[in-house]
Parts: sequence; C-alpha cells; structure tokens
Amino acid sequence: MTLRDRGNIKWLGFFMTEHNGMLKQFREEEQKRIPKPDVDPQQFDEFERIICEAMAENLALRFTYWIDYRIEDVIGSVHYIDNYANQFRIVCGNDEVIRLDIARVVDVTTVD
Repeated sequence: MTLRDRGNIKWLGFFMTEHNGMLKQFREEEQKRIPKPDVDPQQFDEFERIICEAMAENLALRFTYWIDYRIEDVIGSVHYIDNYANQFRIVCGNDEVIRLDIARVVDVTTVD
C-alpha cells in the first residue's frame, strides 16, 4: 500500500470559503508585484540633464517611480533638489509639494 500525498488539497477541509477567497486574492496580488527595476548610471546622467533643463526653463516633468512593488507616476515641476536627504521636491498642479526619493526614480520625461 503506497501513501498518496494530495498536497494542499488535504488542508482545504479546514478552510472556510472566505479564507479560500482571501488566499486567492493574496496570490493574485503577489503575482502583480513588480521588483525594483535597475537603473543604469548613464540613465541617471540623462535624468540629471533633463531635470536641470526643466528647472532652468520651469517645465513640467513626469517622474516614474517604484514604490511598494508597483510603478507610479507624478507630474510636476522640480522646486528643489535636496542632496542631503536625497529627495526631489516636486510641485504638482494643485500647489502640493511631493518629496520623492531619488533612489526610487525609474524614469524622467518632459511633459508636452
């Protein structure tokens, strides 16, 4: 007589349907997670050039950044670069100031 292991199926009798739904939702969220993209040092040089031009001409920029395993965008003009805290201070359209860590930035483009 051989023992046939059914894996996780044998434990399903102990879970309620709500638990199964929550586990399914958790697995779906886990699959949507994005690891932090690597940014090449040459890209950082390009970001620096774009940001300096935008600050000189007071242009709006689109910052794409990584936070909590997802990619987000923010549009605004760079008000100040805080080298001590390694942050950008970005002023959005509604005069809200956002502090964005430089290490989280994935892409910087000008807004047309």
